[in-house]
Amino acid sequence: MAPLSAVTKVKSQNWGGYVATGPTGSVTMVNGSWVVPAVTCPSTGNAVVYEGIGIDSYSDDGPYNGVGTYAECSSGTASYHSWFTDESAGGAGCGVCGATVSPKPGDVVTAEVVFADGDIILSLTDPNSPTQYSASEPVVTSSPQQTADWVVFQFSFAAATFANFGKWNTGSDHTKVTDTDYAVISGHVGTIKSFTSVSGITISQVSFVDSSNRVMASPSALSKDGTSFTITWKAGS
Repeated sequence: MAPLSAVTKVKSQNWGGYVATGPTGSVTMVNGSWVVPAVTCPSTGNAVVYEGIGIDSYSDDGPYNGVGTYAECSSGTASYHSWFTDESAGGAGCGVCGATVSPKPGDVVTAEVVFADGDIILSLTDPNSPTQYSASEPVVTSSPQQTADWVVFQFSFAAATFANFGKWNTGSDHTKVTDTDYAVISGHVGTIKSFTSVSGITISQVSFVDSSNRVMASPSALSKDGTSFTITWKAGS
């Protein structure tokens, strides 16, 4: 077994969480589970936060494919929704599109993104939602397939502040879902932490910062079993 590589701490103005990076074309699956966080809304104005998993969200070098949940605040009232993006399949022209899952704070959701047999396959499940989300589309635009991502984010074009989500808890320690927060990279199937022992793959612990380098969201260390972590909200944009 190769010696363990250190988890690298980095900063991003786009995302916060964990990212596993391999060679181009190496990432074929990422999955995750998390507890939908309750947001604390400002009394006025709008705020938003997205959380989820994906392939190539962090690299920002090509088509991104992902799925997750998000919360919006409007004039002090929160609403909860789900999202997907399948840019490798041509997308739907909406950037991040609305999925059919209706989450509520405290729900445990599971998600998966897979490249297989020329298709991109997305799924999002919430047992408490009356509808689920699943889609399989042919790949029409090549993706780098270089990063597996477990992240929270706010789009730079969103006319809203970064919503106070408190904590985003992801992985089996929090959800009791087995075989979760896994990926397949260069044929290796494993937890986030397991990739520190795989040659050619790096793990980044990413703090979400604003243009002034102020930390907006900070991820914890990985759990002992390598499947779980918490992202804590620090500041709005």
